[in-house]
Amino acid sequence: MLYFHQPVMHPLYTRLTATLIALAVLPSAASTFHSSENRVNYGESCTLTWTSAANEAYIVGVGKVEGSGSVQVAPAVPTDYVLVVNTGRGIEYTTLHIDVMGLKGNEDYPDQDKFQPGLRDVKKASYADFLSVVTTTLQNTLAYHVRGAYLPPDHFILIYTNWIVQQKLTLPTDKGIRRRQVAYAVHVNEPVKGVIAFDVRALVQYQRMGESTWRDDQDPQVNRMAEQILQEILLK
Repeated sequence: MLYFHQPVMHPLYTRLTATLIALAVLPSAASTFHSSENRVNYGESCTLTWTSAANEAYIVGVGKVEGSGSVQVAPAVPTDYVLVVNTGRGIEYTTLHIDVMGLKGNEDYPDQDKFQPGLRDVKKASYADFLSVVTTTLQNTLAYHVRGAYLPPDHFILIYTNWIVQQKLTLPTDKGIRRRQVAYAVHVNEPVKGVIAFDVRALVQYQRMGESTWRDDQDPQVNRMAEQILQEILLK
């Protein structure tokens, strides 16, 4: 008769194996995002604090930040701040809404749903880096005020602006048009293998000579020119 012996595991080997298995299935710590206040008076500030396992992150309404930290903000209007973190297993989005009391008027932003897909392109970059490029380009280069929008379970951020007069869109061929203003939105998709797909969207309005009323510009050539102005800067 043949006898088969069950191998005997050393107790230390057994404990080490159990520990390694536990570590393998242990999820990474979730990001946290908090505000010192959920409601502030106009002109007052609050402190946003966040933690994550990443080295860098991006906050819609703030910009690129360290993976963990804090920052003071003074929103002029009710604002959604969105923490965007690449965990290595995927992109995490965490939203904080801050109400503002005693508003001193509201800036003129178009309805974000009015923006239609525009000039599409791709760029190799990290998500946080490119979101930061979009924000700083709009704020610092083109002097816009910027908002951001994210709705779960979307896999993109929409960064959009208020209206600003754009002198480059006043054309020699215009007849009876005094000036044009533009609002932008940039739809930024999550990266795929390090490549980000995005599209630049523009809404254009014009004023006629002797009028103060702004009218939607239906000229597709003018709209494309407006999109190209921003696209060229983002691709540099």
